[in-house]
Amino acid sequence: NQLNGSILPEIGQLTELRVLFLNENQLSGSIPSEICHLTWLRKLFLNQNQLCGIIPPEICQFSSLEFNAGENYFMDYEGNIPESWEMENYNKPLYHKNARSA
Repeated sequence: NQLNGSILPEIGQLTELRVLFLNENQLSGSIPSEICHLTWLRKLFLNQNQLCGIIPPEICQFSSLEFNAGENYFMDYEGNIPESWEMENYNKPLYHKNARSA
């Protein structure tokens, strides 16, 4: 893909979305908190972009989400990081696969 720009807050209006692959693009800016309205989301891949800022803490509340946001420029995370994410620092890949089923 050759997508660039930011992820718009309107992404949160796609409430039936189950899979979102936006990896390997030139997306920049932060992950909008509205993405947490996607309660049916099961896969969210944002890796290999130029995203920055904080990762919305509500993402941790998703019961069965495969989440990859590695190779970006996140500077901070608010909230409790699930132990299964095993983040040592923000320069390493951020990947999580929740084993619980929907």
